[in-house]
Amino acid sequence: MIGVDWGTTHLRAYQIGLDGSVVASRSTPKGILPVSDGNFFAALESAIGDWLDAESAPILMSGMIGSGQGWLEAPYVARPATPAAIAEGLAEATWGKGRRGFICPGLTCRDSDGAPDVVRGEEVQAFGALALQAQQPATSDDRPSWRAQQARRGRGGRRERVCRLHDRRSLRGPLPAQHSRSDDDTRAGGLAGV
Repeated sequence: MIGVDWGTTHLRAYQIGLDGSVVASRSTPKGILPVSDGNFFAALESAIGDWLDAESAPILMSGMIGSGQGWLEAPYVARPATPAAIAEGLAEATWGKGRRGFICPGLTCRDSDGAPDVVRGEEVQAFGALALQAQQPATSDDRPSWRAQQARRGRGGRRERVCRLHDRRSLRGPLPAQHSRSDDDTRAGGLAGV
């Protein structure tokens, strides 16, 4: 199996063995932003084409690749959400040579004022962290509460998050130079979520 964490600025791919271990991994600064003309399949092929040639199983992708700016929009799943609900929301992407992959949806809920709150990518890591019996920090203030294998609702400061988003993290503004999570954290939570 191949798992791909494809965000705004980076693509991280993992070959996963039958026992769940990482056989190989790659990271490239080919997030969704530098992909021209929506040619995501070519970006994926350039990053892991040799793996795709050797692997017959589908690919599971998560992160901003499933957003409206990504390859194929995987609509949000309402919280509370179980891993089964997320699996039902997978969007299928197909491309040349009979290749296919599945893109995980993000999660959404409404805060106490009725405003929408969303996460995309962190849900796979969080379910993975639960499977590992560990806590996986979110990459932003998107800290959903997790109980009984369900994503419940967001607890972040939405107004502060919106200001930071417009200032530093939006697809329309400058991007942060560094990420707050380590690649090891990303890999551990994401792989267990897969």
